[in-house]
Amino acid sequence: MKAMKLYSGGKVYPLSCISNWCITSSLGGSKTMQFDISPQSPEYRLIAEEERIEYDGTYYNIKSINERRTIATVNVEIDLDELKSKIFSTFKYDTISFVQAMSTALDGTGWSVVGAGLVTAKRSFDLTDVTPLDIVNNCTNKTMYNVSFDVDNIRKILNVSVPATLANNVFFSDELNLKELTFKGSSSGFATRLYAYGKDGLSFAKINNGKEYIDNNSYSNKVIATVWRDERYTKAESLLVDAQEKLKELAVPERSYVCEIIDLARLNKIEYSEFYIRLNSVITLIDRRRNKRLEHTVVEIKEYPNEPLNNTVTLSTSPEKISRKLIDNTTRINQISTTVDKQPSVWQKAIETATALITGANGGYVVLNPSEKPSELLIMNTPDINTATKIWRFNVNGLGFSSNGYNGPFPLAMTMDGAIVADRITTGVLQGIKIIATIGSIAGWKMENGVLVSDDGTMKLDSVNNTITVNNSDGNKLMTVSKDGIKFWRGDTEIGQIGIRGGDTGQYGLTFDLIDGDAMTWSVYDKNQKVYVNKLRYTESEGLNVSNNFTCNQFFGHNVTDIDLGNGLHAWGYSE
Repeated sequence: MKAMKLYSGGKVYPLSCISNWCITSSLGGSKTMQFDISPQSPEYRLIAEEERIEYDGTYYNIKSINERRTIATVNVEIDLDELKSKIFSTFKYDTISFVQAMSTALDGTGWSVVGAGLVTAKRSFDLTDVTPLDIVNNCTNKTMYNVSFDVDNIRKILNVSVPATLANNVFFSDELNLKELTFKGSSSGFATRLYAYGKDGLSFAKINNGKEYIDNNSYSNKVIATVWRDERYTKAESLLVDAQEKLKELAVPERSYVCEIIDLARLNKIEYSEFYIRLNSVITLIDRRRNKRLEHTVVEIKEYPNEPLNNTVTLSTSPEKISRKLIDNTTRINQISTTVDKQPSVWQKAIETATALITGANGGYVVLNPSEKPSELLIMNTPDINTATKIWRFNVNGLGFSSNGYNGPFPLAMTMDGAIVADRITTGVLQGIKIIATIGSIAGWKMENGVLVSDDGTMKLDSVNNTITVNNSDGNKLMTVSKDGIKFWRGDTEIGQIGIRGGDTGQYGLTFDLIDGDAMTWSVYDKNQKVYVNKLRYTESEGLNVSNNFTCNQFFGHNVTDIDLGNGLHAWGYSE
């Protein structure tokens, strides 16, 4: 097995005393790792934020450490700091190729691109105050070059990957390599007709039989219209091509599958090389429950190097919607970290701070922009838009504050689509809302990729898969509760489960399934002896064993006959 190396104090140390280790690779180029380590471990003293870790030819940086009494969870991200070493105050180009865009963005960084010639599209840029990494991220957008990157940060290479159009020879089936399948479907953004407009109201009507819209009825014959506007488009031909691609996704429900698989290729690279799974490739999924054979894009791969049988793959019909982009956590604009504290003292302190800020302001300048037929209200720290740094913008699209001038960015905003962007929210009561979070903490519980984890790591509430998991203090699974019932483990062995099963008559009851345990027992606690006394016991070798004090007067309305077989064994029957 490949070793993990920790760089600390100019030296390199092996990092081996870890558990629950997983690596998550996402479409776009994002790659993260997470592992647990005991605070008592001699290796733990070397772990600190921004220290470097190397594994399998990739450098990572430690980003967060969550230390509890018996275990600490460490989160690391792929190291892309060199792509954030410079700033482009403007990055504006009209219809340039992908090769030109990447060459300009990476100039002077020491990084290069392999496979850029695979992309023939030309696109326009209108970006301000961005790093080379921001530009790379922008290229992954569906309406830009729609590429993904396999990052080699040791050799400083971005390997380009374009979406596959045909399925390869890899398929998932519960008859071979599929252990568990979780399905999610949504048609909330469903549309079959798309009106598209570019810069200055540009449309493709002249090259589309006079129509400013296109239709896609591959899934439904309904006419459901929506509008897409993008000022970057200056040519009708490009606008039409990308509108067709955009509608292709809108015209079918958004579906995703999380597949727990037996990763054959990683278990035996030689024998199962044809089953190797890559991001952005198209996989054939055989869903026997729904009697469907589906082709979906691989958007995320989660690997467990020490436990490859736990690997999972996420497939989606809408890769751009579900994949995480190659964006640094500190500047991820789609992620809101919300702190909710209902303690009156914290709330009151926030009120006092806000009051001091607002009443202590020195006036500022209120400007209507433009002066004739204004479309927005500006409040600035100077009267000139070009020199103002602190600025509030209020227009029909929303209200936002920036400390970086008129063009933002706006880390505090409330927009017309109902979104609120904020670094911190302090409130007395939150009522009638839904909180969606991927990181952070709530009353001592931390959020990890949408899963709520207790402070000591022994309990996990997974709202995505509707599962509760209970672990022991060492992180080993003890019990899970889901729609399938309650399952129990001892070490890596699943002992059995309790669930609900229906009979042919329409009646339902509890079922006790013994998978790899030694026995099932029904016991009563003896308060005097302070022990549990077996009343009924079943083992494969002995069958059903009825112990003392077990009585039953009637069985389905019939008198019960107890036959003593000796040695504590009884047989039961009933008479007419």
